[in-house]
Amino acid sequence: DLLHGNAGNDRVYGNRGSELITGNAGNDELHGGYGCDGIYAGPGDDKVMGGPGRNFFRDRCDRLHGGDGRDTILGGAGRDKMSGGVGDDYQVGAAGADLIFANRGADVSIGSDGNDTLWALSRYDVTALGDMLGDQLFGGHGNDHFRVRDGEVDRVSCGDGRDRVLADQYDAIAPDCEKVRRVVVTSLFQVGDGPENREEAPPADGDEGGGE
Repeated sequence: DLLHGNAGNDRVYGNRGSELITGNAGNDELHGGYGCDGIYAGPGDDKVMGGPGRNFFRDRCDRLHGGDGRDTILGGAGRDKMSGGVGDDYQVGAAGADLIFANRGADVSIGSDGNDTLWALSRYDVTALGDMLGDQLFGGHGNDHFRVRDGEVDRVSCGDGRDRVLADQYDAIAPDCEKVRRVVVTSLFQVGDGPENREEAPPADGDEGGGE
């Protein structure tokens, strides 16, 4: 099913099937249903909520994207992929192993339950090495994996579980993070916006993500 909002402030609810839901311009409220939904809010200060969609044949059932603006994105019961887009966004996962991207802006990302992966690698908003306007990431329960090597001051609190962090020398990492690996960043070009920093194609875990 295709469910589209208009240019105003819309409220859209998904049903039992798998939907593509778009908000377009305006401050929208978009709710996923019981299927595997793709939700794209568009410009505006939006609220996006994933539904209880689960599918054993798809790794990430719901895909939740905020777009431009100060968005709030709340994951559902399944394994969600979440991305706030441009703006200072607030994202919270739920039950399930969620994949959460902090994009352009000073974002807050919270993993909650599940073995979550949280990224903060957008290079567009880092004006200089040691930029204080970084992101805040909280793991919650589960064995979480953080990737925050972007040259600005990100703040990471891992929570319960056996967690791994790939950071740079500027990041503030809480003592509850069990495995921390720091890579010294000496140039803005060292970790530019290459394939490893794009949300569309995150690499598989390897040496860089080992957190040792």
